Amino acid sequence: MSEQLELGPCQIWYGTAGAEVDLGSTQAIKLTISMDTADLMTAQNGTRPYDQVITGMGAEIEAPLADLDIDKMATVLPGATLINGATAGQQILKIAASVGTTLRSYAKSLILKRIVGDVASTDRNDWWTFPITAFVTNLELTFDAATQRNINALFRVFPDATTRLLGYRGHSALL
Repeated sequence: MSEQLELGPCQIWYGTAGAEVDLGSTQAIKLTISMDTADLMTAQNGTRPYDQVITGMGAEIEAPLADLDIDKMATVLPGATLINGATAGQQILKIAASVGTTLRSYAKSLILKRIVGDVASTDRNDWWTFPITAFVTNLELTFDAATQRNINALFRVFPDATTRLLGYRGHSALL
């Protein structure tokens, strides 16, 4: 029997494959898998396409992150480095202007773990996994009485260079 494709409430885990960290609470999560096509035209079909060819596929995950702390920020921001001092509480988050650097070079693994019974599911069949994902955002931290502190995160998924795999839902043992 086939299962319904549901995203539902979930946690975002991001980082080096096998050592991803929970990015904390979100307000919502949106997974978009998109396809680009080009029309194939023939004179016999006039102004309407005879067929279409796939010219690209991609995926993005959008989520307003509500719990991002300095440690997690160092994990997600491309080019960021967190330095801990010798004394407790001494930290510096260095953010580099990485002009000309490919996002793929900063890409990490992203897993969406569906929440079941108030906790992240340990059943890999409830997970969406995207092995090559880069954090893309225009970071804006605001303080005022009307604005909830969220960081609008966009994670862009890139295909594996060999297999063309973007991601998968379910257990990796079947790949």
